[in-house]
Amino acid sequence: MNPYEAVKTTYIAILNGQSRIRRAQYAWFLIWHFLFTISMLLISITISAYLNSNFGVEESYLMIVAIISIFLHIILFFLADIKRLHDINASGVWMIAYIFGAAIIMIPLLIFKDGSRGKNDYGPSVKYENNEET
Repeated sequence: MNPYEAVKTTYIAILNGQSRIRRAQYAWFLIWHFLFTISMLLISITISAYLNSNFGVEESYLMIVAIISIFLHIILFFLADIKRLHDINASGVWMIAYIFGAAIIMIPLLIFKDGSRGKNDYGPSVKYENNEET
């Protein structure tokens, strides 16, 4: 699966309610999320500085739009985290630990731990869908 397909299928999985996403999808989505957030911040800061220096505009509505889009993307990222937790047969309740500082431990776990084989509490395996092993 190439990076574009991984990010696209992750968005589809989040929006259509699919319960599990694979680790490759999650890793590419993590990279996309990081690049998107940095890009939005840099673009909005650059345009805001340009408007301020050339036109005397003190506040730019572009910064507000950037913050809203980043906030929405963070929500999608948390939903992807929950879907990845479901792939390793863990509850989304673990996101509470994630929010309170365990992200340093959880992100590598979500990237490197293989999903559970076969069907688990959150649905059939995306990777092993043709394999009936449990």
